[in-house]
Amino acid sequence: RDSDGDNRTNGLELGDPCCVWKQGDPDPEVDDLSLPGHADHYTSRTMPTCAPPSAAPPWPPRPPVDEPPLGRRERLILGHAVLMAVAWALLLPTGAVASVSWRRALGGGRRWLKAHIA
Repeated sequence: RDSDGDNRTNGLELGDPCCVWKQGDPDPEVDDLSLPGHADHYTSRTMPTCAPPSAAPPWPPRPPVDEPPLGRRERLILGHAVLMAVAWALLLPTGAVASVSWRRALGGGRRWLKAHIA
């Protein structure tokens, strides 16, 4: 990628032309670096031949999978938990609003109490 349009990749300007540096590696070469966002500030380095991208490991690195995928029973339990959470999130406020609204509509008092108990 070339952020400033000076025909030099950001990696080349920062000392990592093939974009292979990762945290914990020694610092890349620090001579003749430039600012990737400024076209008037550029390096005299030339781009080396880099390995094809398919040879590079995936980024971000995927954590190792130690657990097998969820079985049918676990998926059903998880689905049940999600649906219960949604039901509680929707039905609880709906019930509270409905009771207040019906109390006002029925005029409160005994009529509301009879309708509420029924």
